[in-house]
Amino acid sequence: MVMVLLLPLLVYSAKWKGYYITIEGDTVQAIFKIMKEPGTSSPLHAKLQNGIKCKTSKSGSYTKITARMACKLCIKVKDTYEEFVTYSSDSLFRLMPYSKYLFIHCIIRGPVSLYCYYSYNSYSFPGGGGSFGVGSGMYSGSTLTKEYTLIKDDGNFMRFTDGAKRKDLMEFFEEYDELVQKLENKEIRPRELDRIVNEYNVWRIKEDFGSD
Repeated sequence: MVMVLLLPLLVYSAKWKGYYITIEGDTVQAIFKIMKEPGTSSPLHAKLQNGIKCKTSKSGSYTKITARMACKLCIKVKDTYEEFVTYSSDSLFRLMPYSKYLFIHCIIRGPVSLYCYYSYNSYSFPGGGGSFGVGSGMYSGSTLTKEYTLIKDDGNFMRFTDGAKRKDLMEFFEEYDELVQKLENKEIRPRELDRIVNEYNVWRIKEDFGSD
């Protein structure tokens, strides 16, 4: 007798409001259908790169939007919009050739912009069971890698996978002494990328346009 245990799925689809900008430059309001991050209210960002299902009216049907059809997706999550862009809207092609075919997550935009590219790396090894656990087979799975790119408005950039090194961040943001000192004194951790980039951008805007 074979018993099968059905477990609830950990990943669910949800609906978000937002808009996308077509290659021709038109703005289209839409409702997006996206998988959720398990245990959160956020969309599963890695699943957005290859395209996204959306509809433009309540009575319409869902169709897939790809990077060949739109240059930007903006999805409202809580009170803010999350951006996914292609090279055509942000001149990313030189740094990220794959941005011609994928939507790249733009986490922060400013004097320094922060982007993230998500990739799944598949693996397998012997030892999995065959049908009904009988016979030889393979175990298989995948791991998620996050490739971050920091781009300054002067074209200087920094790229790293998963985590940045403290000394590299200190060098990249060297013109802002206070931020460099916070990194050196470990007041800010390298993994606090959002905080680091936001602090730098606030400082740069004040430097460029004055504190008022």
